[in-house]
Amino acid sequence: MATAVSWLAVRYVTIKLRKRSFLISLILQLTWADIHVYHALTLVQKVLKSMNETLSFDKYPGIQALVAKVEGTPAIKAWIEKRPKTDY
Repeated sequence: MATAVSWLAVRYVTIKLRKRSFLISLILQLTWADIHVYHALTLVQKVLKSMNETLSFDKYPGIQALVAKVEGTPAIKAWIEKRPKTDY
């Protein structure tokens, strides 16, 4: 069940990213929406990992680009490296 729900979430985000791909390529600044979607996707990924299931974004270049954009932001990258390590 968790895999089906997470697959649907990833599929929904991918469809939305495809529809707006021309806008995403034009946006140079990080938005709050980028951060929220990144957080939701990585949280689902971590929860599934704790349940010994996986969620890979390999088939979804739009999501990979979003994750790279957020994680590539210097301030966010620094926070990810120094933040407290938790299960989620």
